[in-house]
Amino acid sequence: MMDKHPDRDTLYQAALLHDLGKFIERAKSAEWREHAEAYVRRGEASRNYAHRRYSAAFIHHYAERKAFLKRGAETLTLWHHQGDDSSKQDYEPIDRKGVLLKLLRIADDCASAERNVEDTLDPQKYYLARLRSPFNDIEMKRSASGESTIRASEAMYLNAEPLSIRRSALFPEAAHPAFDQNPYTGLVGRFLEEFEHIDTLDGLYALMEKYLHAVPAQTPVKFNNVERLAVPDINLFDHSLTVAAIALCLYDEYREGAWRGQDDRILSTDHETLPPPCLLVRGDVSGIQDFIFNIKSKGAAKQLKARSFYVQLLTRVVARFLLDRLDLRAANLLFDGGGNFYLLAPHCRVDKLQSLRDELERACLHEDLYLSLGWTPVSITDFKKGFTKKWREAFEACERRKQRRFQGLGLQVFDPFPPRNEDRLANGFKKLTVKLSRAQGLEITDQAQGTDGPSSLFGSLDYEVRLPEREDRKAVVFNDTDFAGKWAGFEFLVNRLPRWSSEAAAAWNENHPDEEEPAHAGGIVEFQRLAEQAKERTGTDKLGVLKLDVDNLGKLFTDGLPEGSRTIGRIASLSRTLKWFFEGYVNQLLDEGTFTWMDADGEEKEAAFGPELYVIFSGGDDFFAVGAWDAVFAFARRLRSEFDAFTGHHPGITFSAALLVVDPSYPVTQFARLAEERLDAAKHADDRKNRINVFGEVLTWNEFEAAAGIRDRLSELVKRHGASRAVINKVRRSSTGYGRLQDLVTRRGRLPLERLWRLGYYLRDAVKKNSPRAVEENVKALIEEHEKRLLDVFTGKTDAYNPAFFAVGARWAELETRKKERSPQLAET
Repeated sequence: MMDKHPDRDTLYQAALLHDLGKFIERAKSAEWREHAEAYVRRGEASRNYAHRRYSAAFIHHYAERKAFLKRGAETLTLWHHQGDDSSKQDYEPIDRKGVLLKLLRIADDCASAERNVEDTLDPQKYYLARLRSPFNDIEMKRSASGESTIRASEAMYLNAEPLSIRRSALFPEAAHPAFDQNPYTGLVGRFLEEFEHIDTLDGLYALMEKYLHAVPAQTPVKFNNVERLAVPDINLFDHSLTVAAIALCLYDEYREGAWRGQDDRILSTDHETLPPPCLLVRGDVSGIQDFIFNIKSKGAAKQLKARSFYVQLLTRVVARFLLDRLDLRAANLLFDGGGNFYLLAPHCRVDKLQSLRDELERACLHEDLYLSLGWTPVSITDFKKGFTKKWREAFEACERRKQRRFQGLGLQVFDPFPPRNEDRLANGFKKLTVKLSRAQGLEITDQAQGTDGPSSLFGSLDYEVRLPEREDRKAVVFNDTDFAGKWAGFEFLVNRLPRWSSEAAAAWNENHPDEEEPAHAGGIVEFQRLAEQAKERTGTDKLGVLKLDVDNLGKLFTDGLPEGSRTIGRIASLSRTLKWFFEGYVNQLLDEGTFTWMDADGEEKEAAFGPELYVIFSGGDDFFAVGAWDAVFAFARRLRSEFDAFTGHHPGITFSAALLVVDPSYPVTQFARLAEERLDAAKHADDRKNRINVFGEVLTWNEFEAAAGIRDRLSELVKRHGASRAVINKVRRSSTGYGRLQDLVTRRGRLPLERLWRLGYYLRDAVKKNSPRAVEENVKALIEEHEKRLLDVFTGKTDAYNPAFFAVGARWAELETRKKERSPQLAET
């Protein structure tokens, strides 16, 4: 197709780069101003819409040195807005300049329909305006009945800095909508400097994501005393990629589909009534839970990460398979994460898509995983009015296909399954875990070598996966956006795993001489060792299990945006931003995050999360980890706090979680199933969700924090002040009395003080005679906390608490205050 229609790539490039000039112009560079002015002097363009001249100048300036840039894209970007000077070549209406330019204009209009106006905004110097957080305008129903709506309390804005795994890259950190100084001078300079080392269009695409992800595509401005108060909530990268994806589909539909021969209608306002030119395609992997966790518990740490990574690879390879077979480009993949993806394809490819679906089902026939494909047509009007409806329709089409899996294969589904060597497959995943832990990057190539084991499915689709351990210009690098000149691009992936230090491995081998596979420096740490690590701090030899996912994610995408804001660009931005948190930022928490713990003498110490947590998966909108139990509890609190800050403290964007404590020998399949059941219970305990299930009790996150406060106080009593651990049991049992009193308050509207005093006496009785003053004061503070909470409920200051938070805090403290032993420390390599 590329030889048949050489202007296809030209249109795609023009669409991708059409607004790059906004970024370059905002730097106020005298050199680039001169490049842009040349078009005015030559009579090629008017002065209005200055950004188009900068976009064209970028292509013109680099086309001789960058062979992948298309000269023809220069004119398309220059003329994608009509000029206002009758003496210039761009004054002629776009409808008279040919179909190719009009397709670009239509694609831009489809994406630009996302632009909203707010009369309350203050006009800014456009080059100082910050990008608003993509979560800011989300509106979520408070309950299933939809009786009220939850909104952000104030607008929050992002920093203008390159994308990375650092917190400052995508956390909203300012309520002020404008920068004090122009941030683009440095940003554009670095972008252009790094572009010198880029030699592919996909490399430029990655560089644009790095630098344009926090650049507003439109801003509230004042020109010639006229205010244009556009909301700065769409970033320039997502706007550019959606225009490019739409433009490519329009081109193919014009050449080969229902738009063929419709030049007159295309070159008029009548194009909106043409048949739908696009398909929104969703792919989704099912069977993930059983595939990852249905393995033997012994040596599970050597397989689990590889199995999770395999699911991610499967969606990546299938998305690549579809892009290649449909002759699409990187921008057409709108989202890929969490075991599913969305891409935009031309409608004329629907027959091809159906045959590709059959081919994929044939490849998956004897696999434990199934990938379903579903799609829905998208018209020009759909892009402009309610694209989220199409997002939902694609989801539903994919779900329907799951109910009719392998439908296109006929009698092939009854063929006998070929024999499969489970031990050989398990060894393959063990090797993949080791490779992943050492890998710096990833390459998916279409030059398959006929592999077996875990990669055999990829080979059947004619793809091969490489995991290079050093710089490779053909591969994307993990978690490092400084790729130019060294890698083909970048990708976020949580691939950190706890690994043996030499000392810890030697100690383990000495204490476990009968192990089939001895530990070695740099190898993957066993779960038993992570439990021992917790024992060294707390005396409790247990694992923690944390599973969580974002609440009401489907509604967030389809119903969360206001009616006039449900556009392709905003959905792309929301999904990519959420993906960054779980696949990118979590790495930063593992690398640099710490938690405090108290030794037997009551002295506070600090430990890093990384060596204590085995993250099985973190992607899309969910997370699952196993590790030292105390570190997992601390990480749950930290992750929830960080997610709250990440969403700008939006009360309607939350996640629910399950937190377990299990023996290190507890079967993997059972703790995975139990975590799923506990998470489901947390999500269904209340319409609002936003809960955590810990020790089988469902608490709000505020109650969980209150439980942590109880834990802190009790641990301090025992470790720092020498109190008997009997006080912990007293507090745990006091939750029953507290619950009865609270029930009287909420049901009968009365608070019997004599029963409240008896509860206090019950707790005071835990203090031995001649106990240190600090012990008495801490117990008194616990009693006062009981009383205050009950009085707050009685007076209506707060809702009723789940009294189990006292028991949760006490159980937590009980696990934390057992006798400890010391052994060599673990070090992550």
